[in-house]
Amino acid sequence: MEYREDRDKEFLKACKNILKESGECLSVIELVKKAIHTPASSFFISEREIGKIIREERGNPRSDAKSEMHHVIKRRHNKMKENFPNSKAEGIAKIIAYQEAPRFYITESTARKLYYQLKKKRK
Repeated sequence: MEYREDRDKEFLKACKNILKESGECLSVIELVKKAIHTPASSFFISEREIGKIIREERGNPRSDAKSEMHHVIKRRHNKMKENFPNSKAEGIAKIIAYQEAPRFYITESTARKLYYQLKKKRK
């Protein structure tokens, strides 16, 4: 899955930057908490998935992180629809897919597992 690979690379880079900039020893839990709340280059999901979120074809997300992501995407959609009322959901989804995200939308436990997996791969 291409989005996951991109997300993983960017997440590991965020972790490395936090470690470099912190100047202190951080536990993995502290590190991933900071990393998941750093801005990301995208939402790392397809235009199609964003369209489903906009059209509310997706059920309720199981995690708070995904729920927050859905909320942010819907809020962006609503703001764009307000500014450009003739825009279609597909066009708006395409724009949102290429926008930066305010954070990585993964849970702390997933982030911790991911960090260990990525570190193991790098060795």
